[in-house]
Amino acid sequence: MAIDKQRLAQYCASGRKQVHGWLNPVDAELFRQILLLQDSLGIRGGAAEIGVHHGKSFIPLCLGLHDNERAVCVDIFEDQTHNVDLSGQGSREKLERNLQRFSVPADRVVVLKASSFDVSAKQIVDAVGSVRFFSVDGGHWRDIVVDDLGIAGDAVGERGVIALDDFLHKEWPDVTRGFFDWHRGPGADFAPLAISPNKLYLVRKESFGVYAEQLFAIPSLRSRILKYYNFLGQRVPILSQRCPYFVLALKNRLEQASPRLYERLLAFKRGRF
Repeated sequence: MAIDKQRLAQYCASGRKQVHGWLNPVDAELFRQILLLQDSLGIRGGAAEIGVHHGKSFIPLCLGLHDNERAVCVDIFEDQTHNVDLSGQGSREKLERNLQRFSVPADRVVVLKASSFDVSAKQIVDAVGSVRFFSVDGGHWRDIVVDDLGIAGDAVGERGVIALDDFLHKEWPDVTRGFFDWHRGPGADFAPLAISPNKLYLVRKESFGVYAEQLFAIPSLRSRILKYYNFLGQRVPILSQRCPYFVLALKNRLEQASPRLYERLLAFKRGRF
């Protein structure tokens, strides 16, 4: 059975506001469009999240699945002895209540109550198969970030996507440090796809072109591109939620229509401000 696109859209636009956690409008729309693009490209597989909290970003992953696909989440929940950096406080009761509220079938979800240090990529794949969308939002210290990305990198399929939360966040510098340490080693096959206000999106290098070309041609995402930046060998869009849609849309249109004028205006702004 096909994805219920209307339910997915409603959750990403407004339903997410009913769930405690962290998923801003730009990332919600990115989640939605990635899931829809995967569907249109025939990319199949499960979904996974480390650090599910109350389910705010896990629910759209579940809503983006077909009937024969499953999602798995990992969290320590109330066992806060493992939460050494106090980066969140999950609740299994609230997660299950939220999944029920948004009509996510219980038989489509696997919940692992554990530290991600005690979970392997094999366990993830055994639970849901090869993963096509993996959200990493667990512990925020360097060692666990490297470990979580290692699990995600081994569990995602050839055309899967990884979303890393709090990349470049000034309050959690070890997330950024952990990413670069992982990328210099086992994560070298992954390329940055986009940097949003709160997440870094990654795909395997051979899949970058397919995602980048089609994803950021979508008006709701294209209008959020603040600029492109050469990062780790790729031309990566930086998405913003701070500017009104029409401001970013006009900026992008000007950059495409008259690059020279656009650069002159930027130079004027730098000199003046």
